[in-house]
Amino acid sequence: MVNPTHNLVKEGMFSKKKQKGILRQPKIYTAPRDLEKKPMPKFLKLGIFVFIIVLVLLYIILFSPLFKIKNFDLMGNPSDESIAYIEQYKSKNIFSVSAKDIEEYLLEKNSQFSSVEVTLGIPSTLRIKFNERQPVLVWQSNGKNYLVDESAIAFKETDNASPDLILVTDNKNVPVSLPSRIVNSNFIDFLKNAKMKIGKLNLAITKFEVNETTFQVDAATDKNIKIFFDTTKSITDQIDAAQKVYEEKKNEITQYMDVRVEGKVYYQ
Repeated sequence: MVNPTHNLVKEGMFSKKKQKGILRQPKIYTAPRDLEKKPMPKFLKLGIFVFIIVLVLLYIILFSPLFKIKNFDLMGNPSDESIAYIEQYKSKNIFSVSAKDIEEYLLEKNSQFSSVEVTLGIPSTLRIKFNERQPVLVWQSNGKNYLVDESAIAFKETDNASPDLILVTDNKNVPVSLPSRIVNSNFIDFLKNAKMKIGKLNLAITKFEVNETTFQVDAATDKNIKIFFDTTKSITDQIDAAQKVYEEKKNEITQYMDVRVEGKVYYQ
């Protein structure tokens, strides 16, 4: 049998507990504050500003008509073909032009130039200087005459060479292609010195002849006397030896003097 008093007690206790829980002070949760917006760093602002300026400058440099080539300043004597090639760069952006490429092309097509100098004249001028080779001798081979410069480069065929140039005849008639190095520069120096020093003998060299090799050369003179030189030896020693013998045996020497052997002079 259920005791009603017991139930009341239980209900009373439950009610107190329930009331006690209801009356308990609730916990308070504070919502977080919104983060305040920080200002953009100065260095970032500066970076963006510089980036925009660079873009504007690049646009002006690459697309502005200010930097399109309008003028050509040519120094020297370029061929008509070279001028036509140069003019194709008109209206091109000057910063898109390769000076090296132009120099290489013009040198390849013009053997008479020792060098070509290309400079970009900002904002719109292309300057090109053509440096011509200066001939020092005429090389005769296969009935043709070729101009040769100080570097021993045969660069041009000619029919009207200056009489002041050294004349060399290749008796083997080796074909010559242009431009090409036909001898070494030491050989040319030897010929220049020989022509200058031969005056000690009261002779003048009219031309040089090459037979088997450029290590030996025959000098024809205005007295129809040939002098055989060794181009690998001192020209001064050979001229001095020839002078000594020529002064003593002048009347006996009618055809040649051979000074190629050191300390000896053979003559006829």
